[in-house]
Amino acid sequence: MKDSGQKETGKQWEVLAETLLTAYLQSHQEAMEAIQGQVTDPLQRVEALSKLSLALDRTFRALDRGGAEVSPLLVARTVLDRQAEFIKLRFPNHLSAFLEILEPFGQALLADGSF
Repeated sequence: MKDSGQKETGKQWEVLAETLLTAYLQSHQEAMEAIQGQVTDPLQRVEALSKLSLALDRTFRALDRGGAEVSPLLVARTVLDRQAEFIKLRFPNHLSAFLEILEPFGQALLADGSF
């Protein structure tokens, strides 16, 4: 009952986040070097560094939010998949009851706006 699509989505997010962060950090380093080497006015240098720092902070926050949105759902799905597999192997006669309860529970979550 493992959903490889959910696992793949999580892995795709991790790869995308790592790729974006790597590209951003390379550009960030290049910008830092350019500021230090080309901006001679101290106030302009501080302003440029401040903008760069803000951009870095926003990048990290965006990546954290994306990861947080995917991760809890992936964990919940993984736990349910493992529970279903456990019931199937150890209590096969209860699997239909588990599914009978799980479906309306999912609908109730949707109805109350939890997801």
